[in-house]
Amino acid sequence: MAQMITKLLFIIFLILASIFITIYIKILVKKYKIIVTTKASNTYPTITEQVLITHPIYTTIATAPIKEISSDYEDVHDFNNNTYLCDNCSYVNQSVMKISQKQLYTNSVGSCSILMFHHNNLNFMAHIDGGKNTSKNVIQFIKDGFSNYKSINAIIIKGPWCNDDCNSIKIILNSLNNLNISYMFYKNEINWENTILFDKTITID
Repeated sequence: MAQMITKLLFIIFLILASIFITIYIKILVKKYKIIVTTKASNTYPTITEQVLITHPIYTTIATAPIKEISSDYEDVHDFNNNTYLCDNCSYVNQSVMKISQKQLYTNSVGSCSILMFHHNNLNFMAHIDGGKNTSKNVIQFIKDGFSNYKSINAIIIKGPWCNDDCNSIKIILNSLNNLNISYMFYKNEINWENTILFDKTITID
């Protein structure tokens, strides 16, 4: 009889301990916003909507069947940032690089420069800041997102305050030359007030 009571008490203890641990983990997740991540596949086109945090780790942020990765972890949590343009658009903030099936757009371009291309049915836009971005990061981001990047044809838009020697242009050209990617400069000049939209083709608003 005593042995049965001991076993019963032990089972109750295990159940209570399991419940306590589960509650404690939930509290930690909520308090510290812990995010469970998984290793990414090397073949990006098979990935559902995921966001690049730190190469090569990805985390899922939505269930919608839209592929999108951003170079900036904080960027993807700011869903209200410049989302006024349209329901199927994604804003590219300063110094951010983004790959998406959505139309991409950016604005407030001064001494920065914009790099864009459409490849593998995905749009790419990078709002390159000469003081924040580096060629190394641009190269790695493109390699992570596209397997056959050497067949890309890129378009570059120089900011209105950017000359041929500005850092943002140097970063872009160094990156493209390193990857052997063909490119051309957008023929028209832009202003600080312009919004640049890209979905296979460029629209200046």
